[in-house]
Amino acid sequence: MHKPSVRLGSAGSTAMLGLLLWAGACSSALAQTPVAQLSPAQSLSCLQRPERLPKFPDGRSGRTSQSAGFVRVMMHFQAPDQAPRIELMANTASEAMQDQVFSYLSWYRLPCLQPGDGVVKAVQEFSFRASPSDPAAVAPEPGPAANAKSCLVMPRKSLSPWSMGHDLSHVLVQGRFAGGPDAEPEVKLLYSNAAPSLQNLVQAYVAQYRMPCRADADKAYEFEQQFTFKPEPSVRPVAFTKPLALDAVLALLENQQGLDAFFDLDTMACPFTLRYQVRQPKLPNQVTQAGKPEASRLPLIKWLEAQRLAITDERLLNQMFGSTLEIKVGCGPVDLRPTSAAE
Repeated sequence: MHKPSVRLGSAGSTAMLGLLLWAGACSSALAQTPVAQLSPAQSLSCLQRPERLPKFPDGRSGRTSQSAGFVRVMMHFQAPDQAPRIELMANTASEAMQDQVFSYLSWYRLPCLQPGDGVVKAVQEFSFRASPSDPAAVAPEPGPAANAKSCLVMPRKSLSPWSMGHDLSHVLVQGRFAGGPDAEPEVKLLYSNAAPSLQNLVQAYVAQYRMPCRADADKAYEFEQQFTFKPEPSVRPVAFTKPLALDAVLALLENQQGLDAFFDLDTMACPFTLRYQVRQPKLPNQVTQAGKPEASRLPLIKWLEAQRLAITDERLLNQMFGSTLEIKVGCGPVDLRPTSAAE
């Protein structure tokens, strides 16, 4: 189980201690910036919380598939013997993940809270990943969140469609925020093999998203989201469990005899990792960079996106739709040119 890392800060805005010294013919001056003194409650020194962190939901009772999720909450402690009031600041987690978080937070207490402390606020984040490990939880930090860039808030309740056919159904949408904190996103359908009623349900659901940290003049923010629905718990998407080397991925591409390309990986800040998302046959496969992006890798990325895997089984491709494979890219040349051209 991941152990939460401790990041304790100050409640409210705290000034750092500073010294101002003047030297020379003039008289010297010493000025000290006042530092806020925090009570035990305001510094969260008496915070009581469960030792056991939330678990990744097993998904046996749900029909939607979600491999990751993120929750940021603001906790409002108002009484020493009561759980804090919870305010959602960011949420991309499923309803089952949120249930884990809210159940966990219901056991929080701040027993040293005094009337003179007022309402003590603290921020905590939870990150879920579909892996054998438990979700990582960042320790609560007093005061407002330092980073407000990620403030996408999804509805508390997950989708509950009535019917989903006999196979996996996928709905891929693009959302675009162009307004202020209360503006709903524009929602565009990119791909769907689901019934029109389910498509409409997804689009209406995404239209409920909000970004409360936005201002009217902020640059537009766009995102894509895939919804995968299972007709029964036993039907699951195909997931890649291990990364593959670039050579192994190239061997899986169709039209092996017709491949014609050359790349010098030494000029691309090698080694590096790419993420290859399967979207064929209806859409191009998508390739993104893991870690710090490098413009020198774009020719390789664009070329990979133009290729297709040598898979013709439609049912298998439907089970793979949206699955992401990690590609480990090393150094040296990649020469796929015909023999005569390479010479």
